[in-house]
Amino acid sequence: MSNGAPRPRSALGPLVLVAVGAIFLLSNFRPGWIPWDFFARWWPLLLILWGAVRLIENLSGTGRRGVSGGEVFLLVLVIFAGIGSSVASRFPGMIRMDNSDDFPFSETAEATEELPARDVPPGSLLRIDTPRGDVTVDGSGDDKQMHIVVHKTGYAMSGDEAKSRADSSTARLEQSGTEFSLSAAPAGGRGSSSRVSFEVHLPRNVALDLRTARGEVRVTGIAGNVAVSVGNGNVEVRDTGGDVRADLGHGDARVTSVKGNVHVSGKGGEVEIADVKGAATIDGEFFGPISARSVAQGVRFVSRQTDFTLAGLPGRMTVGPSDLEVEDAVGPLILTTKDKQIDIEDVSGRIRVDNRHGRVAVRLKSEPREEIDLTNDSGAIELALPSKSAFDISAASRSGEIENDWNDGALNRTREKGDSRLDGKVGAKGPKITLNTSYGPIRLKRSD
Repeated sequence: MSNGAPRPRSALGPLVLVAVGAIFLLSNFRPGWIPWDFFARWWPLLLILWGAVRLIENLSGTGRRGVSGGEVFLLVLVIFAGIGSSVASRFPGMIRMDNSDDFPFSETAEATEELPARDVPPGSLLRIDTPRGDVTVDGSGDDKQMHIVVHKTGYAMSGDEAKSRADSSTARLEQSGTEFSLSAAPAGGRGSSSRVSFEVHLPRNVALDLRTARGEVRVTGIAGNVAVSVGNGNVEVRDTGGDVRADLGHGDARVTSVKGNVHVSGKGGEVEIADVKGAATIDGEFFGPISARSVAQGVRFVSRQTDFTLAGLPGRMTVGPSDLEVEDAVGPLILTTKDKQIDIEDVSGRIRVDNRHGRVAVRLKSEPREEIDLTNDSGAIELALPSKSAFDISAASRSGEIENDWNDGALNRTREKGDSRLDGKVGAKGPKITLNTSYGPIRLKRSD
């Protein structure tokens, strides 16, 4: 029975509001800082804070007993938001959890400045660094000098203040021998919302090292090596004579017509690599699709879920969140992954695939000459070979069926306690074929 005294209230709600408010207030003063990334990593601390506060209140007798409806709602909201932001941070190409360049309720002003032209010796290195802004470099012209246009953008609550910020942002070009350094000094410092973008036209025979924390990078017609680092933004590099390295925090990458090697790393969304004379390496967490075609010296893709190596790719490959396709490639092809539907067609050389929870389908138009080893767990395996193929096969499906279209007397199919096997040789001097799966069928078919 109530004695009329007011019921004690928990300090949990106000403390959580103070913590969340402090995080987003800090993001207003540091626009380059992304509060959602911080929340995705540290949100469980809010649950720890809740537990600690309630424990202290219960031990001291200052808090109410039980859990109120408001606390339950707040906890559910925090948990759902935390899990959602954590998942989104792992798939940055699917959900963009960053600050936009469009600032609500603010005015925008722009200013343009052209720096004096500079002679550029062959083989020079140009470094460009801007904390917030786009970088465009074009080496396809015939001019022997470097021309730089600086595009400056200011944001503020009034038009006059925005114009003042745009005008007061500066750019500096320094030279030391054959090295050039172009850097931006935005109004308000590197953590401000002001943007300084560069448009550069220069001779082709140079190398580049480009960095922007927030912005797009586009490079065309450079003969030397190109290195790009982008915290948040897309990268496009085409028609280069050297190696290309691109490191992304958030964004898409498109690299085409490269005479050297290509290396894309970090995390982001789509990746496209095409017409590469060297090798291509993709290292990181990209939501996809990831596509590659016409890569002369092979492809390597490494992520938390997939490890894929291919010796040559005259055709194409595509990797999505739940599928992987390869067509017209040169082995050895070595793939370890999970939760993917795999389709491989016309690969010469050795093939080794290890998958879980997905289908594995291999179709060859030419007779196999080297080993084929396909392993799956909780998924089907399908192998289609030309009728003239010779091979030595050992296939086993635990708790699954084996279908054989060859009807060759040399192949022995057995079934015992729900498990199936297929063993034998077809033709003479054929490669070893090993097929193993569980809780899924195996199908040996003809491809012609």
